[in-house]
Amino acid sequence: MGYDSDRALARDLMTGDERVFDRFFNEYFPRLYRFALTRMAPDVDAVNDVVQTTLFNGIKAMASY
Repeated sequence: MGYDSDRALARDLMTGDERVFDRFFNEYFPRLYRFALTRMAPDVDAVNDVVQTTLFNGIKAMASY
C-alpha cells in the first residue's frame, strides 16, 4: 500500500462503512500482530490486547491523518 492508498483508506474509514473497516482490519491486524508477537511472546493474550487497542486508537485518530 502506498501513501495515496493509505490516505484513501483513512478517508473511507471515516464514513463508517463496515466493509472498509473489514478491509482495514484484515490488512493491518496480521502485520501488527506479528510485530507485537515477536516482542511479547509467548503472552498471546497481551499481544491481542495491544494490537486491538492500537488499531482502535488508530481509528479514533484517523481524522488527523
